[in-house]
Amino acid sequence: MSRPYEDFYNRVLDATAVLHIPVKLCAIVVSLRYTPRDMRVLSMFLLNQMAWNAVVNFIPFAENEVFGHVMFYVILYCLLNIALAVSSMFPYRYVAFAYPNRKLRPILIFTLYTGAILSMGAFFAPVYLRWIVSYDEYPLKEELPERSSLICFRPFGMAKNITVLAYLVVVVLVIVTIVGFSALLLRSINKKMGVIQQKILDKHKRILSALIVLASIPVVFGGLPLILAVLTVYRPHTPYASEVCMICIVVMANHSTFNDIAMLVVIQPYRRAVRNRVMKIKIPYRRAVRNRVLKMEIVRAIRKRCCTA
Repeated sequence: MSRPYEDFYNRVLDATAVLHIPVKLCAIVVSLRYTPRDMRVLSMFLLNQMAWNAVVNFIPFAENEVFGHVMFYVILYCLLNIALAVSSMFPYRYVAFAYPNRKLRPILIFTLYTGAILSMGAFFAPVYLRWIVSYDEYPLKEELPERSSLICFRPFGMAKNITVLAYLVVVVLVIVTIVGFSALLLRSINKKMGVIQQKILDKHKRILSALIVLASIPVVFGGLPLILAVLTVYRPHTPYASEVCMICIVVMANHSTFNDIAMLVVIQPYRRAVRNRVMKIKIPYRRAVRNRVLKMEIVRAIRKRCCTA
């Protein structure tokens, strides 16, 4: 990778991080202030996803090899939790609609989710530790670039195969969970037609449609690029593997911003809140311009009368 190409890539990532911050803050503030009472639990899933996305963008990287591995594992761990946060919304919506008499306590949801997070960390940490290798022990010395800001992984072996396969399985499970529970929820909605008011059914359909849109963004702009990036890591000598991996990283870095914008547009209470806030900001400006025009017209009329007199 040539030096100008690398500099341009780094500037794109810097611009992505700068753009990400105000959009993320706006989405979090709107979600906290304008979520209706009947969407409080669902908003917790959305806030959880946004929180993990925000953490990824603020993780630093260092020239120290050990600290670099720790930070890279934290990034991968955050990506896994984003996948869990996205996929967990659909089982919740299905259980909440299909079994309305079964109350889902927040403490139970929190306990199950925390258990899933800790289980993933307990599984992937030893797998990651087996995959890494120090700079001095890397077997293919002729492929090593400069040591600065570089972390190394085993270029072959069972540890590499298990790690790559595990991440691919996670992406596939997320897609299967989203598609499967969406189909189950649609089936439950169709079954209850005529039993429940059509207004309530339409509301659940709108929520499901919004969730599908919000989930498709992490899958398309996060999951699929992650699969390509993992494949380039698995086959690093494939032509243009580095360039493809770089493009995938840029797309994944921007998926959070796309997701936040989509959330503010797709979910009706958030869209209404943003629209009202924008209108409130614009109204004083319009009034000021209108008053300025009126003052100019009054001045012209006075001057005209004075000249006529």
